[in-house]
Amino acid sequence: MTRGRGRLSTRLMNVCLAALCRGGSLAHAESVLVDAIRLGLPPDVVTYNTLLAAHCRAAGLEAGLAVIDRMREAGVDPDAVTYNSLIVGASRRGLPIHALDLFDEMLRAGIAPDSWSYNTLMHCLFRSGHPEDAYRVFADMAEKGIAPCDTTYNTLLDGLFRAGYALNAYRMFRYLQRIGLPVGIVTYNTMINGLCRSGKVGYARMVLRELGGTEHAPNVVTYTTVMKCCFRYGRCWTPSCHCWTEDTFLMPSRTAQ
Repeated sequence: MTRGRGRLSTRLMNVCLAALCRGGSLAHAESVLVDAIRLGLPPDVVTYNTLLAAHCRAAGLEAGLAVIDRMREAGVDPDAVTYNSLIVGASRRGLPIHALDLFDEMLRAGIAPDSWSYNTLMHCLFRSGHPEDAYRVFADMAEKGIAPCDTTYNTLLDGLFRAGYALNAYRMFRYLQRIGLPVGIVTYNTMINGLCRSGKVGYARMVLRELGGTEHAPNVVTYTTVMKCCFRYGRCWTPSCHCWTEDTFLMPSRTAQ
């Protein structure tokens, strides 16, 4: 019974810490942890993961690494969530080497990476100008038998566009459709935005027209992307061309460019 109350109290402490961290009260969250330890409440891996992620967001990767040192001193073993937060911290700072080192450290510690680990590492490598390495990470993910999720494919598509491989991204999009994977509004927005940025306006119009025939409703990102394309290229993406008709969301056909 006592052990049950202890676990419950630790969980409640974790909820409190998470709320404080989300609200930006990191110093207050640290004070709550100190008081909880004094009262005999043992922090667990969730406690430290919550603080680590908050410190990474607020002060960067070094602050997160300091938390993992405290974690080990307290006898709490890191898990996949711990390393995922650190890899995110490295990604935010544009530190691909650090992200790769953390991924390797995770493997050496015997911690199995999950899809979020791979997605974050891919995102970091694409954003830092290493598309080949990012694609190798994707291939390794498939080799390890870890099922990609929507975020995996969206990260890959966006990364291909940013690296200048617009047609490769378009082919992958068609491949996802052919094998029957669900394609959501985020994927459509990624495609329309990437094709517009790459100057493939005709392809973007085709994807936009297809979106009008799906169950997915265009959202503010879709409309903003289309408006940006209008302003950039001055093509006939105007109200007179019916591209803003909410009922159909269709535009006049034109050969893809």
